[in-house]
Amino acid sequence: MPGTRLKGLDSLRAIAALMVFVDHIESFKSMEGRPTLLTGPHGEFLGSLGVTIFFVLSGFLITWLLLEERETTGRVHVKAFFVRRILRIWPLYFLMVFFAFWVAPHIQWMHIPGYGSWEHWLPNLLFYLGMMPNVAIVLYPWIPYALVLWSVGVEEQFYAVWPFLWRGKLPAPRALALIALTVVGARLSCVVLMYTGPAATHDFFFGAAVWLYCSRVSCMAIGALGAYLYRRGEAAWMLRRRAQWLALLSFAVLAAIQWMLCNSWVEQVIQEALSVALAVLIVNMACNPRPLIGLDNRWLGAMGKISYGFYVLHSVCIAVFLSWVGAGSYWLYPLSLGFSLLVAALSYRYFERPFLRWKRAYEWV
Repeated sequence: MPGTRLKGLDSLRAIAALMVFVDHIESFKSMEGRPTLLTGPHGEFLGSLGVTIFFVLSGFLITWLLLEERETTGRVHVKAFFVRRILRIWPLYFLMVFFAFWVAPHIQWMHIPGYGSWEHWLPNLLFYLGMMPNVAIVLYPWIPYALVLWSVGVEEQFYAVWPFLWRGKLPAPRALALIALTVVGARLSCVVLMYTGPAATHDFFFGAAVWLYCSRVSCMAIGALGAYLYRRGEAAWMLRRRAQWLALLSFAVLAAIQWMLCNSWVEQVIQEALSVALAVLIVNMACNPRPLIGLDNRWLGAMGKISYGFYVLHSVCIAVFLSWVGAGSYWLYPLSLGFSLLVAALSYRYFERPFLRWKRAYEWV
């Protein structure tokens, strides 16, 4: 099993990034008071689903790599793991923080009505510098163009703890399931409070519910459980055709329910159920020689390799063409998408890749 080639994950990452792109471009148009292709919450649904895919995929992939490193070298090199994450994530993350806090506020055409605020910039900045943007968006006004970093912060917080779980005796699958269930229980309790209890009128409970929803550690733990079960040889049931069909239909039904109802309560409740279905599909997509759904596509795979830059930078690219052609132009979509891909490719080639070369010195598998 060591050295197993994982198929289709870059393509899935590209699809998730495109979902977020559609959400954000429709949000920009809405802020300008223009008609949208996906009105109101329908556009937000795509972005939420895309981020859920990112989280499940991250939990799966990072756990797979940790287990492969352990099987290949006999242990998990935690220091090397942190160095790899820093070299991959931090350069572009802090570049965007610098741009959002010190550059964008001084460019008039980047001020978009209804899109965040640069007020309370100092406490906001401290949270962003501390890799806690998901806390900042709960406590303070959103920072334009830095808002997208909230999910990057969540993943970094997950990575700060996760490798220690695999250093000693491997946890039983039920331990991972218990982690996921504990977070789900805490989050759903806050959801109930937010809609029916004191959270409805109390900022603390409301903030706690929003923070737990944004964190979605349970989604990453579910993805991790999928990787762990496969590498332990306990995923035979997931590879069966019947299980794949059940996962696909469950995912489609849950996504359709969220799409049709467009209700924040529904969205909060079904994230983990969506994650379970996604984990089964990802295991098959990545490892099964005959998956029900295969995404090993050359073009999507190429986009997946630059998807981090695309995800972080696309809001700025949308703003460029929003100021140029306007929110009502049919050219907004193709120009923004093409420019976002170009900027992401340039970022990967000339900014990210030098750090990735240093990263190779700390790779054990």
